[in-house]
Amino acid sequence: MVVDRDADVLSRIRDTIGYDDTLPIVTCRSVDEALAHLAITPCYAVFARYQMTDTDSLAFLRTVRTRHPDVPFIFFAGTAQEEEIDEAFTSGNDLFLPTINGDSALEPLVRRLAAQRQTVRHLGMARIALERAGDLVFWLDADGRFVYVNETASALLGYSREEFMAMTLADIDPAFPAERWPEGWEEMKRRRRVSHESSHLTRGGTMVPLEIRGEYLLFDGREYLCAIARDISEHKQAMEAVQEANKKLNLLSGITRHDILNQVTALSGYLHLLGREVAAADNPKMQEYLERCKGAAETIQRQISFTRDYEALGVHGPAWQSMDEAVRRAAAAVLPAEVGLRAEIGALEVYADPMLEKVFFNLMENAVRHGDGVTGVRVGFSGDESGGIIVVEDDGAGVPDEEKSSIFEVGFGRKSGGFGLFLVQSILAITGMTIAETGREGEGARFEIRVPPGGYREGKGW
Repeated sequence: MVVDRDADVLSRIRDTIGYDDTLPIVTCRSVDEALAHLAITPCYAVFARYQMTDTDSLAFLRTVRTRHPDVPFIFFAGTAQEEEIDEAFTSGNDLFLPTINGDSALEPLVRRLAAQRQTVRHLGMARIALERAGDLVFWLDADGRFVYVNETASALLGYSREEFMAMTLADIDPAFPAERWPEGWEEMKRRRRVSHESSHLTRGGTMVPLEIRGEYLLFDGREYLCAIARDISEHKQAMEAVQEANKKLNLLSGITRHDILNQVTALSGYLHLLGREVAAADNPKMQEYLERCKGAAETIQRQISFTRDYEALGVHGPAWQSMDEAVRRAAAAVLPAEVGLRAEIGALEVYADPMLEKVFFNLMENAVRHGDGVTGVRVGFSGDESGGIIVVEDDGAGVPDEEKSSIFEVGFGRKSGGFGLFLVQSILAITGMTIAETGREGEGARFEIRVPPGGYREGKGW
């Protein structure tokens, strides 16, 4: 937008600025006309002579700056004195050009000024958002000293900005004393990003639990750690409440389970004694009913035992575990001497629920119980960019095709309990693993456990 009462001046300014379809120029003969146009149509910049007839140029500038803070304002100085130029700059002027006569187009300058003002404004908006964000934001230098904290961090922890600038991480994180900083800094540089839970000390002496994500950065030629932390106090309190409730429920269910198993044991004993009497009476019908009663008692016992295993599922957090150790412990507990084991997994470690051993125990138990003459079990592993595959296979009868989609359901195979493979699937799902049966009937069962990327790693001795 070009503003001037003199049509000849407007023409010369238009020629100086340059014109094409990408940068249309609007000319206004009065301040009122210019302000009315700006109220409905945005523009890249406002050009005006500093000395306009019957016009207070500075008042016009201040009005534009108040109503449209993002629009650059450029004066053509003409004969303006130095003190007048200073006053214009104080009022928010962006640029003085010495003349309205010239042969260089100003279009690039206009676009650059508009882009710069918009960038500065966006940076200011980002700064406000950063200061008032719900998370704590820290910048630390290579010595572990705070160089920036946002308002949220200052308010939550109770230290002023000035106090933070005189502190190091060791002053608020007892788990990270000063002597550990050099080692931690080198680890940060190596890994680039870290994520962990910690607690920070407030000015009042209390500890605030935080979930922290940190990143090593090079900025303006210097090294920094940028950390974003989230207050997880309420989350921790809720978790503690859930854990306490689970303890009470587990205690109650444990007592109930113990009492039921005692009754089932007594029932089994009486059924055994009754069996002697029935055998002496030589009554086949009564013997049939008795066997059914014994089967029902055994099923109840297995079901109650399953609740004990399922109750422990997810109670303790996942951890890195040695596959070789889990497989061999399971094999020692369930495989008879005549069934061989080939564990071809090296020193693989898998991130899984602590009940991982139960997975292999159930798969091997199924092989022995349903494999119809199994002589060997093999456990292997392969990995690629899509994750890893753990294979557990045997040389038995295999699984019929029509049953493959049902074997992991609760209650499948009720004659043998109906819970083993359901428990296997539930344990694996905690850390995103899946399982499927991919063998061929008559050639043995083959279970594929798919491990997501990042869910396995090379252990010692790999």
